[in-house]
Amino acid sequence: MSVIPYDIFTEIAQLIRRGNELEDFRTLYAMSQTSRTMLLICRQQLFREIALAPQTWDSLSPDVYRQNLASTSISKPEVLFRIKSIKLLVDSSPDVLKNVRTLHIYSHQSNHNDATLDALLPQFEDLQSLTIEPSDAFEITPWNSLAPTYRSSLLQLIHRSPLRNLSVGGYEDIPLDILLPLRSLVSLSLNTTTFSSEISTVSLSISHASLAPLQIKDLKITGVVHKNMGLLEQDAGQEHPIIDPSALRSLSIQPADYGQQWDVNALKKMTNLEYLAILKGSLSMTNVTIEIVHNIHPHSLTSLLSFHYSIKYHVFSRFNEYKFMPTAVICDLTFHRLETLAIHLGITFDSQEHVLQDLQKLDAMIVDSPNLPSLKNLVLEIQLLWKQISNIDEWRSVPTTHFPRISSSSNIRLTYSCIRDIDI
Repeated sequence: MSVIPYDIFTEIAQLIRRGNELEDFRTLYAMSQTSRTMLLICRQQLFREIALAPQTWDSLSPDVYRQNLASTSISKPEVLFRIKSIKLLVDSSPDVLKNVRTLHIYSHQSNHNDATLDALLPQFEDLQSLTIEPSDAFEITPWNSLAPTYRSSLLQLIHRSPLRNLSVGGYEDIPLDILLPLRSLVSLSLNTTTFSSEISTVSLSISHASLAPLQIKDLKITGVVHKNMGLLEQDAGQEHPIIDPSALRSLSIQPADYGQQWDVNALKKMTNLEYLAILKGSLSMTNVTIEIVHNIHPHSLTSLLSFHYSIKYHVFSRFNEYKFMPTAVICDLTFHRLETLAIHLGITFDSQEHVLQDLQKLDAMIVDSPNLPSLKNLVLEIQLLWKQISNIDEWRSVPTTHFPRISSSSNIRLTYSCIRDIDI
Protein backbone atom coordinates (compact mmCIF):
# COMPACT_ATOMS: atom_id res chain seq x y z
CA MET A 1 0.00 0.00 0.00
CA SER A 2 1.40 3.40 -1.00
CA VAL A 3 1.99 6.04 1.67
CA ILE A 4 1.22 9.70 0.96
CA PRO A 5 4.16 11.94 1.94
CA TYR A 6 3.54 14.05 5.04
CA ASP A 7 4.40 17.28 3.17
CA ILE A 8 1.48 16.75 0.80
CA PHE A 9 -1.02 17.33 3.61
CA THR A 10 0.75 20.54 4.58
CA GLU A 11 0.61 21.79 1.01
CA ILE A 12 -3.09 20.90 0.75
CA ALA A 13 -3.85 22.87 3.93
CA GLN A 14 -1.82 25.84 2.68
CA LEU A 15 -3.66 25.80 -0.65
CA ILE A 16 -7.07 25.77 1.05
CA ARG A 17 -6.01 28.58 3.38
CA ARG A 18 -5.13 30.87 0.49
CA GLY A 19 -8.81 31.07 -0.40
CA ASN A 20 -9.39 33.15 2.75
CA GLU A 21 -13.17 32.62 2.60
CA LEU A 22 -15.42 31.39 5.39
CA GLU A 23 -15.98 28.09 3.58
CA ASP A 24 -12.21 27.54 3.39
CA PHE A 25 -11.89 27.93 7.15
CA ARG A 26 -14.74 25.46 7.64
CA THR A 27 -12.95 22.99 5.40
CA LEU A 28 -9.74 23.33 7.41
CA TYR A 29 -11.67 22.89 10.64
CA ALA A 30 -13.31 19.72 9.32
CA MET A 31 -9.92 18.38 8.21
CA SER A 32 -8.48 19.10 11.66
CA GLN A 33 -11.01 16.71 13.22
CA THR A 34 -9.80 13.67 11.27
CA SER A 35 -6.57 12.89 13.16
CA ARG A 36 -3.97 14.27 15.54
CA THR A 37 -1.60 14.81 12.61
CA MET A 38 -4.16 16.80 10.62
CA LEU A 39 -5.08 18.78 13.74
CA LEU A 40 -1.52 20.09 14.04
CA ILE A 41 -1.22 20.78 10.31
CA CYS A 42 -4.53 22.63 10.07
CA ARG A 43 -3.89 24.67 13.20
CA GLN A 44 -0.86 26.19 11.51
CA GLN A 45 -3.15 27.57 8.80
CA LEU A 46 -6.24 28.33 10.89
CA PHE A 47 -4.30 30.46 13.36
CA ARG A 48 -1.60 31.84 11.08
CA GLU A 49 -3.24 35.29 11.13
CA ILE A 50 -5.69 36.40 13.80
CA ALA A 51 -7.18 39.62 15.14
CA LEU A 52 -8.05 40.45 18.74
CA ALA A 53 -11.21 42.52 19.19
CA PRO A 54 -11.65 44.91 22.12
CA GLN A 55 -13.27 43.55 25.26
CA THR A 56 -16.21 45.93 24.76
CA TRP A 57 -17.11 44.11 21.55
CA ASP A 58 -17.61 40.78 23.26
CA SER A 59 -21.40 40.97 22.96
CA LEU A 60 -21.38 41.88 19.25
CA SER A 61 -21.84 39.65 16.26
CA PRO A 62 -19.10 39.05 13.64
CA ASP A 63 -21.05 41.17 11.14
CA VAL A 64 -21.03 44.13 13.51
CA TYR A 65 -17.32 43.54 14.14
CA ARG A 66 -16.59 43.96 10.46
CA GLN A 67 -18.71 47.12 10.25
CA ASN A 68 -16.73 48.61 13.14
CA LEU A 69 -13.47 47.64 11.45
CA ALA A 70 -14.45 49.13 8.08
CA SER A 71 -12.58 52.35 8.86
CA THR A 72 -9.33 50.63 9.79
CA SER A 73 -6.50 49.69 7.46
CA ILE A 74 -7.30 45.98 7.70
CA SER A 75 -10.06 45.56 5.13
CA LYS A 76 -10.73 41.90 5.85
CA PRO A 77 -9.67 40.49 9.22
CA GLU A 78 -8.76 36.85 8.87
CA VAL A 79 -9.85 35.25 12.15
CA LEU A 80 -11.38 37.67 14.64
CA PHE A 81 -11.50 36.63 18.29
CA ARG A 82 -13.20 38.05 21.33
CA ILE A 83 -10.66 38.36 24.13
CA LYS A 84 -12.66 35.98 26.33
CA SER A 85 -13.02 33.45 23.50
CA ILE A 86 -9.31 33.24 22.81
CA LYS A 87 -8.68 32.86 26.55
CA LEU A 88 -10.99 29.85 26.68
CA LEU A 89 -9.28 28.39 23.61
CA VAL A 90 -5.84 28.81 25.17
CA ASP A 91 -7.02 27.23 28.41
CA SER A 92 -8.05 24.11 26.49
CA SER A 93 -5.12 24.13 24.01
CA PRO A 94 -2.17 25.97 25.57
CA ASP A 95 0.08 25.76 22.50
CA VAL A 96 -2.40 27.08 19.94
CA LEU A 97 -1.00 30.66 19.89
CA LYS A 98 2.41 29.36 18.87
CA ASN A 99 0.97 28.99 15.36
CA VAL A 100 0.23 32.72 15.02
CA ARG A 101 2.55 34.60 12.68
CA THR A 102 0.43 37.72 12.08
CA LEU A 103 -1.45 39.46 14.89
CA HIS A 104 -3.81 42.44 14.73
CA ILE A 105 -4.67 44.14 18.02
CA TYR A 106 -7.56 46.59 17.79
CA SER A 107 -6.88 48.99 20.60
CA HIS A 108 -9.61 50.34 22.85
CA GLN A 109 -9.83 51.72 26.39
CA SER A 110 -11.21 48.36 27.45
CA ASN A 111 -7.83 46.81 26.55
CA HIS A 112 -5.80 49.12 28.70
CA ASN A 113 -6.64 47.54 32.05
CA ASP A 114 -7.51 44.08 30.81
CA ALA A 115 -5.65 41.47 32.84
CA THR A 116 -6.85 38.76 30.44
CA LEU A 117 -5.21 40.47 27.47
CA ASP A 118 -2.04 41.16 29.48
CA ALA A 119 -1.82 37.43 30.20
CA LEU A 120 -2.40 36.48 26.55
CA LEU A 121 0.23 38.69 24.91
CA PRO A 122 3.27 36.86 26.37
CA GLN A 123 2.06 33.66 24.71
CA PHE A 124 2.70 34.91 21.17
CA GLU A 125 6.23 33.70 20.56
CA ASP A 126 7.10 33.91 16.87
CA LEU A 127 5.26 36.85 15.30
CA GLN A 128 6.43 38.09 11.94
CA SER A 129 3.78 40.80 11.50
CA LEU A 130 2.05 42.94 14.12
CA THR A 131 -0.63 45.60 13.77
CA ILE A 132 -1.76 47.77 16.69
CA GLU A 133 -4.42 50.27 15.76
CA PRO A 134 -7.56 51.81 17.26
CA SER A 135 -10.96 50.25 16.87
CA ASP A 136 -12.15 53.80 16.20
CA ALA A 137 -10.32 55.46 13.31
CA PHE A 138 -10.60 58.85 15.05
CA GLU A 139 -9.23 57.68 18.38
CA ILE A 140 -5.79 59.04 19.35
CA THR A 141 -4.27 57.64 22.54
CA PRO A 142 -1.27 59.13 24.37
CA TRP A 143 1.17 56.30 25.02
CA ASN A 144 1.71 57.28 28.66
CA SER A 145 -2.04 57.14 29.31
CA LEU A 146 -1.98 53.35 28.88
CA ALA A 147 -1.94 51.21 31.99
CA PRO A 148 1.69 50.34 32.85
CA THR A 149 1.01 46.60 32.64
CA TYR A 150 -0.55 46.88 29.17
CA ARG A 151 2.21 49.19 27.97
CA SER A 152 4.84 46.79 29.24
CA SER A 153 3.09 43.80 27.63
CA LEU A 154 3.04 45.53 24.24
CA LEU A 155 6.69 46.54 24.43
CA GLN A 156 7.80 43.06 25.43
CA LEU A 157 5.69 41.51 22.67
CA ILE A 158 7.32 43.76 20.07
CA HIS A 159 10.85 43.30 21.36
CA ARG A 160 10.88 39.52 21.66
CA SER A 161 9.22 38.90 18.27
CA PRO A 162 11.29 38.52 15.07
CA LEU A 163 9.07 41.13 13.40
CA ARG A 164 9.43 41.89 9.73
CA ASN A 165 6.28 44.03 9.49
CA LEU A 166 5.01 46.51 12.09
CA SER A 167 1.97 48.76 11.74
CA VAL A 168 1.00 51.21 14.49
CA GLY A 169 -2.01 53.51 14.43
CA GLY A 170 -3.60 56.02 16.76
CA TYR A 171 -0.85 56.47 19.36
CA GLU A 172 1.14 59.59 20.16
CA ASP A 173 4.48 60.03 21.92
CA ILE A 174 5.57 56.41 21.70
CA PRO A 175 9.11 55.98 23.09
CA LEU A 176 11.69 55.54 20.37
CA ASP A 177 13.08 52.42 22.01
CA ILE A 178 10.06 50.53 20.72
CA LEU A 179 11.86 50.49 17.35
CA LEU A 180 15.52 50.10 18.27
CA PRO A 181 15.65 46.30 18.85
CA LEU A 182 13.76 45.48 15.62
CA ARG A 183 16.80 44.60 13.56
CA SER A 184 14.81 42.30 11.23
CA LEU A 185 12.13 44.89 10.45
CA VAL A 186 11.47 45.30 6.72
CA SER A 187 8.18 47.23 6.64
CA LEU A 188 6.95 50.01 8.96
CA SER A 189 3.53 51.67 8.72
CA LEU A 190 2.62 54.66 10.92
CA ASN A 191 -0.97 55.89 10.87
CA THR A 192 -1.58 59.11 12.85
CA THR A 193 1.22 58.00 15.17
CA THR A 194 4.09 60.00 16.63
CA PHE A 195 7.18 59.21 18.68
CA SER A 196 8.57 61.04 21.66
CA SER A 197 11.70 63.08 21.10
CA GLU A 198 13.62 61.24 23.79
CA ILE A 199 14.35 57.55 24.24
CA SER A 200 12.78 56.21 27.40
CA THR A 201 14.03 53.39 29.59
CA VAL A 202 10.64 51.79 30.06
CA SER A 203 11.48 48.47 28.48
CA LEU A 204 15.13 47.89 27.67
CA SER A 205 18.36 49.69 28.40
CA ILE A 206 19.51 50.22 24.82
CA SER A 207 22.00 52.80 23.66
CA HIS A 208 20.77 54.45 20.50
CA ALA A 209 24.30 55.54 19.64
CA SER A 210 25.52 51.94 19.74
CA LEU A 211 23.05 50.67 17.15
CA ALA A 212 23.24 51.08 13.41
CA PRO A 213 20.10 52.56 11.79
CA LEU A 214 17.27 50.19 10.87
CA GLN A 215 17.46 48.89 7.30
CA ILE A 216 13.75 49.25 6.57
CA LYS A 217 12.75 48.75 2.93
CA ASP A 218 9.11 49.87 3.03
CA LEU A 219 7.92 52.97 4.94
CA LYS A 220 4.34 54.24 4.98
CA ILE A 221 3.40 57.41 6.88
CA THR A 222 -0.21 58.57 7.19
CA GLY A 223 -1.19 61.76 8.99
CA VAL A 224 1.50 63.72 10.82
CA VAL A 225 4.19 63.23 8.20
CA HIS A 226 6.42 66.14 9.21
CA LYS A 227 7.04 64.66 12.68
CA ASN A 228 7.78 61.13 11.52
CA MET A 229 10.22 62.21 8.84
CA GLY A 230 12.50 62.90 11.79
CA LEU A 231 13.04 59.14 12.10
CA LEU A 232 15.17 59.47 8.96
CA GLU A 233 17.22 62.36 10.32
CA GLN A 234 20.30 62.37 12.56
CA ASP A 235 19.57 64.45 15.65
CA ALA A 236 22.13 66.27 17.75
CA GLY A 237 24.07 63.87 19.95
CA GLN A 238 23.18 60.85 17.80
CA GLU A 239 25.58 59.03 15.53
CA HIS A 240 22.82 57.64 13.31
CA PRO A 241 19.17 58.25 12.43
CA ILE A 242 16.65 55.64 13.58
CA ILE A 243 15.99 54.57 9.96
CA ASP A 244 18.57 54.60 7.19
CA PRO A 245 16.95 56.63 4.36
CA SER A 246 19.28 55.11 1.77
CA ALA A 247 17.88 51.64 2.57
CA LEU A 248 14.30 52.56 1.59
CA ARG A 249 12.91 50.99 -1.55
CA SER A 250 9.29 52.09 -1.06
CA LEU A 251 7.92 55.32 0.44
CA SER A 252 4.21 56.07 0.80
CA ILE A 253 3.05 59.39 2.25
CA GLN A 254 -0.54 60.37 3.01
CA PRO A 255 -0.32 63.83 4.58
CA ALA A 256 -2.85 65.48 6.82
CA ASP A 257 -0.56 68.29 7.94
CA TYR A 258 -0.68 70.52 4.88
CA GLY A 259 0.29 73.66 6.76
CA GLN A 260 3.38 72.17 8.40
CA GLN A 261 6.91 72.95 7.28
CA TRP A 262 8.60 69.90 5.80
CA ASP A 263 12.26 69.10 6.26
CA VAL A 264 13.48 67.77 2.91
CA ASN A 265 16.97 66.75 4.07
CA ALA A 266 15.88 63.13 4.59
CA LEU A 267 14.47 63.05 1.05
CA LYS A 268 17.86 63.98 -0.34
CA LYS A 269 19.33 60.85 1.28
CA MET A 270 16.82 58.44 -0.30
CA THR A 271 19.11 57.12 -2.97
CA ASN A 272 17.45 53.83 -3.93
CA LEU A 273 13.67 54.35 -4.06
CA GLU A 274 11.77 52.15 -6.49
CA TYR A 275 8.21 53.06 -5.44
CA LEU A 276 6.90 56.49 -4.37
CA ALA A 277 3.29 57.26 -3.46
CA ILE A 278 1.85 60.61 -2.33
CA LEU A 279 -1.81 59.98 -1.59
CA LYS A 280 -5.04 61.86 -0.84
CA GLY A 281 -3.70 65.36 -1.10
CA SER A 282 -5.62 68.53 -1.91
CA LEU A 283 -4.81 71.35 -4.32
CA SER A 284 -2.75 72.94 -1.55
CA MET A 285 -0.53 69.83 -1.66
CA THR A 286 0.58 70.52 -5.25
CA ASN A 287 3.64 72.54 -4.27
CA VAL A 288 4.46 70.11 -1.44
CA THR A 289 4.37 67.17 -3.84
CA ILE A 290 6.56 68.97 -6.33
CA GLU A 291 8.99 69.79 -3.52
CA ILE A 292 9.07 66.15 -2.42
CA VAL A 293 9.85 64.85 -5.89
CA HIS A 294 12.37 67.56 -6.69
CA ASN A 295 14.30 66.95 -3.47
CA ILE A 296 14.65 63.18 -3.76
CA HIS A 297 18.22 62.20 -4.47
CA PRO A 298 19.02 62.06 -8.21
CA HIS A 299 19.89 58.36 -7.84
CA SER A 300 16.26 57.69 -6.88
CA LEU A 301 15.06 59.40 -10.03
CA THR A 302 17.22 56.85 -11.80
CA SER A 303 15.98 53.88 -9.76
CA LEU A 304 12.27 54.82 -9.41
CA LEU A 305 10.04 52.25 -11.12
CA SER A 306 6.58 53.35 -9.95
CA PHE A 307 5.14 56.74 -8.96
CA HIS A 308 1.59 57.02 -7.64
CA TYR A 309 -0.18 60.11 -6.35
CA SER A 310 -3.71 61.27 -5.80
CA ILE A 311 -5.35 64.67 -5.47
CA LYS A 312 -8.84 64.52 -4.01
CA TYR A 313 -11.64 66.78 -2.78
CA HIS A 314 -10.22 69.98 -4.16
CA VAL A 315 -12.02 73.07 -5.48
CA PHE A 316 -10.13 75.24 -7.94
CA SER A 317 -11.59 78.55 -6.86
CA ARG A 318 -8.32 80.48 -7.32
CA PHE A 319 -7.39 79.62 -10.87
CA ASN A 320 -4.44 82.00 -10.95
CA GLU A 321 -2.69 79.63 -8.53
CA TYR A 322 -3.80 76.47 -10.30
CA LYS A 323 -1.14 73.94 -11.25
CA PHE A 324 -2.07 70.65 -12.83
CA MET A 325 -0.25 67.99 -10.84
CA PRO A 326 0.95 65.57 -13.55
CA THR A 327 2.55 68.19 -15.79
CA ALA A 328 3.93 70.18 -12.86
CA VAL A 329 5.67 67.13 -11.40
CA ILE A 330 7.23 65.59 -14.49
CA CYS A 331 8.02 68.58 -16.66
CA ASP A 332 11.50 69.33 -15.26
CA LEU A 333 12.80 65.93 -14.17
CA THR A 334 13.91 62.80 -15.99
CA PHE A 335 12.65 59.50 -14.55
CA HIS A 336 15.08 57.16 -16.26
CA ARG A 337 13.53 53.80 -15.27
CA LEU A 338 9.95 54.79 -14.39
CA GLU A 339 7.65 52.13 -15.79
CA THR A 340 4.35 52.98 -14.06
CA LEU A 341 2.78 56.39 -13.46
CA ALA A 342 -0.52 56.21 -11.54
CA ILE A 343 -2.68 59.30 -11.03
CA HIS A 344 -5.92 59.69 -9.08
CA LEU A 345 -7.83 62.94 -9.54
CA GLY A 346 -10.92 64.00 -7.61
CA ILE A 347 -12.92 66.31 -9.86
CA THR A 348 -15.29 68.99 -8.55
CA PHE A 349 -17.95 70.78 -10.59
CA ASP A 350 -15.96 73.98 -11.12
CA SER A 351 -12.69 72.23 -11.94
CA GLN A 352 -13.83 70.17 -14.93
CA GLU A 353 -12.84 72.51 -17.75
CA HIS A 354 -9.35 73.09 -16.41
CA VAL A 355 -8.64 69.42 -15.80
CA LEU A 356 -9.85 68.41 -19.27
CA GLN A 357 -7.57 70.99 -20.87
CA ASP A 358 -4.57 69.77 -18.93
CA LEU A 359 -5.28 66.13 -19.71
CA GLN A 360 -4.72 67.00 -23.36
CA LYS A 361 -1.36 68.55 -22.41
CA LEU A 362 -0.47 65.38 -20.53
CA ASP A 363 -1.12 63.30 -23.65
CA ALA A 364 1.48 65.19 -25.64
CA MET A 365 3.91 65.50 -22.75
CA ILE A 366 4.08 61.77 -22.07
CA VAL A 367 4.43 60.72 -25.68
CA ASP A 368 6.94 63.40 -26.70
CA SER A 369 8.82 64.00 -23.47
CA PRO A 370 12.31 62.55 -23.00
CA ASN A 371 11.61 62.70 -19.24
CA LEU A 372 9.86 59.31 -19.27
CA PRO A 373 11.92 57.12 -21.61
CA SER A 374 10.91 53.81 -19.97
CA LEU A 375 7.22 54.43 -19.25
CA LYS A 376 5.08 51.38 -19.97
CA ASN A 377 1.94 51.94 -17.89
CA LEU A 378 -0.18 55.04 -17.32
CA VAL A 379 -2.97 54.48 -14.79
CA LEU A 380 -5.50 57.31 -14.55
CA GLU A 381 -8.52 57.22 -12.25
CA ILE A 382 -11.03 60.05 -12.29
CA GLN A 383 -13.37 60.40 -9.33
CA LEU A 384 -16.33 62.75 -9.90
CA LEU A 385 -17.12 64.31 -6.55
CA TRP A 386 -20.31 66.29 -7.07
CA LYS A 387 -23.78 65.30 -8.20
CA GLN A 388 -23.90 68.47 -10.34
CA ILE A 389 -21.50 66.80 -12.74
CA SER A 390 -23.82 65.48 -15.43
CA ASN A 391 -21.48 64.97 -18.40
CA ILE A 392 -20.54 61.43 -17.35
CA ASP A 393 -20.23 60.23 -20.95
CA GLU A 394 -17.69 62.95 -21.72
CA TRP A 395 -15.52 61.83 -18.83
CA ARG A 396 -15.83 58.18 -19.77
CA SER A 397 -14.64 58.92 -23.31
CA VAL A 398 -11.48 60.74 -22.14
CA PRO A 399 -9.08 58.04 -23.49
CA THR A 400 -10.40 58.67 -27.00
CA THR A 401 -10.96 62.42 -26.88
CA HIS A 402 -8.03 63.54 -24.75
CA PHE A 403 -5.44 60.74 -24.95
CA PRO A 404 -5.38 59.87 -28.67
CA ARG A 405 -1.59 59.57 -28.83
CA ILE A 406 -1.24 57.48 -25.68
CA SER A 407 -4.20 55.29 -26.68
CA SER A 408 -2.62 54.54 -30.05
CA SER A 409 0.89 54.07 -28.66
CA SER A 410 2.32 50.57 -28.82
CA ASN A 411 4.78 51.34 -26.03
CA ILE A 412 2.45 52.70 -23.33
CA ARG A 413 -0.52 50.88 -21.86
CA LEU A 414 -3.31 53.19 -20.66
CA THR A 415 -5.59 51.98 -17.85
CA TYR A 416 -8.45 54.41 -17.35
CA SER A 417 -11.41 54.40 -14.96
CA CYS A 418 -14.07 56.93 -14.13
CA ILE A 419 -16.15 56.59 -10.99
CA ARG A 420 -18.83 58.80 -9.51
CA ASP A 421 -18.79 59.54 -5.81
CA ILE A 422 -21.41 61.97 -4.51
CA ASP A 423 -21.25 60.88 -0.88
CA ILE A 424 -18.69 63.41 0.35
